[in-house]
Amino acid sequence: RTLVPANEADVKWFCELIGYPCLIKPCFSHRYYERFKKKMTKVETLEQAVAAFREADSLSIEVMVQELIQITPFN
Repeated sequence: RTLVPANEADVKWFCELIGYPCLIKPCFSHRYYERFKKKMTKVETLEQAVAAFREADSLSIEVMVQELIQITPFN
């Protein structure tokens, strides 16, 4: 599941809905990579999610919050 948040309230609501960890990813990857030297940010807490959103938002970089689906290997 993916959401493009309009504000911090959207980030908080969606992260709580999908759970952690989740991803903060840019809508336009080249701008995000130029600034942060990475393609996305994996967040483990609400505080981390909000901080990642604020950091990108302060540079007018639109991001999305995306559910991280972890695959468990079969034994």
